[in-house]
Amino acid sequence: MIQHFDPSSVARIAATLGGECTDQGQGAWRLVLTSEAQGRTIVVDCQFEVESKEVLGALVTVFAPGVVIQSHRCSYVVLSDALQQAVLFDRAAGVVTATILEQPAGVTHYAGVSEALLRADFMSLPEELMMSSLALSMLDDEDDVVDTVGAVAASSEAHQTESASIEILHDSGPDAPLSNAHIEQLCVGVAEAESKHIHDIEVMLVDETRCMSLHLEHFQDGSLTDTMTFPLHDGDQDPLEGSLVLCTPQIVSQAKEYGVSADHEFARVVIHSMLHLCGWSDYKEAADPESTAIRVRENELLARLYPLESPA
Repeated sequence: MIQHFDPSSVARIAATLGGECTDQGQGAWRLVLTSEAQGRTIVVDCQFEVESKEVLGALVTVFAPGVVIQSHRCSYVVLSDALQQAVLFDRAAGVVTATILEQPAGVTHYAGVSEALLRADFMSLPEELMMSSLALSMLDDEDDVVDTVGAVAASSEAHQTESASIEILHDSGPDAPLSNAHIEQLCVGVAEAESKHIHDIEVMLVDETRCMSLHLEHFQDGSLTDTMTFPLHDGDQDPLEGSLVLCTPQIVSQAKEYGVSADHEFARVVIHSMLHLCGWSDYKEAADPESTAIRVRENELLARLYPLESPA
């Protein structure tokens, strides 16, 4: 079962592999795996609050005899009691990078592996590719992700909490320039900045044809747009429930027009759509679109949540 990699994952990995984990403070956790029979110890440092604007996911550094392995943007984990393994990985643009921790005190690292290999019949592959295909085959089912995003929705009457759910649906069109984990982090970041809780958000990635069809159906406008937001409830809602529709090709085209990277423009549009879900509105009658309240807030959050370059 694929799970999001967060601080609670370290304790589960330790339990699965028979290791020891300690909270180092400031978002850092350490996992130690020891094999007395082999006289080997590996130390795994997991930094969940990296002080760098370029790293959005966890930073994982493995210290093993004679080698140091560092993985950036580690977003997911798969635990296997049967295999006594933990696979820490990230996937983006059809490529997977994974670090496999196993008992007793073993580590294997795979970088830049095509997701096509995960779905392939490994017996038909060249011998040099069989190992990575077989070792990472459990990562194939992206729809099997268990969402463990830390936001919760509070009920003012019953004082109960529910786990947040953010589902990324690739309806049509090319892959997004941001990973699912980064999209989720942006959604959570906007909600937290707006003092909102997330209950159930669906993010649908579509192509131009699907986008124009939905735009016509719901807004009586058949033109192409970058995003549409569909709140489940009218007015100022908390917790947040609804759908964000993002047109990946249009966003990539806008990035070229504005002279920014595709991932940065995609982050901006996610933030914009989330602000609509939080109750913000566009004011198209304003002489300067950049001066509208939602645009100002959008730029503030973009600089905070995805500050790779100055927003256009």
